[in-house]
Amino acid sequence: CDDGNTMPDDGCDNNCQIESEGSVQGPGSTQTFMGTLQAGQRHDYVVTLASPGYIRSQTFVPTAPTCSAPNNDTALTLRSTTGIITENDNWPDGQKCSLIEVRFETQQLPAGTYVIQVHAFQRIQAYSVRIDTIGVACGNGIQESTEQCDDGNTRAGDLCDPTCGFSGASEAEPN
Repeated sequence: CDDGNTMPDDGCDNNCQIESEGSVQGPGSTQTFMGTLQAGQRHDYVVTLASPGYIRSQTFVPTAPTCSAPNNDTALTLRSTTGIITENDNWPDGQKCSLIEVRFETQQLPAGTYVIQVHAFQRIQAYSVRIDTIGVACGNGIQESTEQCDDGNTRAGDLCDPTCGFSGASEAEPN
């Protein structure tokens, strides 16, 4: 990073390195971090993907799996070295905690270094952020171009076979 100054505590240190609250190596790992944020403050978490994959992140207040404290308004940003990839300000059900969800193959990221940023709109006494790094594979819950289906597992007998091919009963139309 290079933010044009050598001031500490602004996300980029005086050696042009990201000031991080923690880091995750992936794909294939999950890490949860806890912290406190002042209004307008952000925490950065470095995510390194050694191979192509996906990054999913979710905030909780005060801790997982809840978003129930009175002051719980967070936002998440996923950044690459070239800029913002995606942002989210609320869970899908309208709660003020945040979720960056992975649903589509088009959200696949190349190997590289990324940053999850947690932003606070007011003082948050306690929060946690979970960061999941997901590999490209059958059973990851994301239907990729080589798969007919992907139900998030590799079990047989559930209409999506262990190689992510459809194994359901076919219908023979009588007419």
